[in-house]
Amino acid sequence: MLNAFELQTLIALSYYPELLNEHIRFTYARINGTAQTTVTFGSIFKKIDKQYIVFINDDIKKTGLLLTDASFDAQVAVLGHELAHVADFKTRSFFDMIWWGLNYLVVKQRAKIETRTDKSTIRHGLGWPLYFWSDFVLNHSKASERYKRIRETKYMKPNEILEYMKKHKLE
Repeated sequence: MLNAFELQTLIALSYYPELLNEHIRFTYARINGTAQTTVTFGSIFKKIDKQYIVFINDDIKKTGLLLTDASFDAQVAVLGHELAHVADFKTRSFFDMIWWGLNYLVVKQRAKIETRTDKSTIRHGLGWPLYFWSDFVLNHSKASERYKRIRETKYMKPNEILEYMKKHKLE
């Protein structure tokens, strides 16, 4: 676990009791987003005892912002969103993971996957932190215009998060 985000990670994990005994490693990497989750190659073939890696971007050139730029609650939301991916991957078979990966390569499908993951994050109780993260990135950060466009097209916008929470009584 990365020391800079240890408390935020533990708080996010507290919303995912189903991940209590999962092997999740957090590490820095130069990626094109704020964070990214994957299943290790060796464990993609397993139905149980998979191992996961959550990458946290450490290259400001990629997005124009780093996770450390966000508020504590927004950091919890990002980690919670990545844990929603882990919870999803945990239930998938090898062929289902391959299908997921192929779908993720298609832009429209990627937007559906990320929106579904945002909704899972909200249902796990992290709606307000996710709202703070989305609002920060789109309205208050120094994120690159490219990154903001990605956030607007593939993830839930602040108003969509509020509408979803209200509709499902998750406020």
